[in-house]
Amino acid sequence: MTSLSISRKNQNPRVNAGIYIFKPEVFELFSGAASLEKDLFPKLAKMKQLVGFFTRGAYLHVGK
Repeated sequence: MTSLSISRKNQNPRVNAGIYIFKPEVFELFSGAASLEKDLFPKLAKMKQLVGFFTRGAYLHVGK
């Protein structure tokens, strides 16, 4: 994966389920408060360390 785009206007049928697996070393890439989408994911993509996994099936939103 070379980038990640988060947009509520996107009509793409794919969703980000918000399930992440990190090696402990990833927390060395930032200090203090950080946004996964704005700070960490772009950095990991540039390092070629960001991977996505597609699944087929229904998605049920249980949030707001």
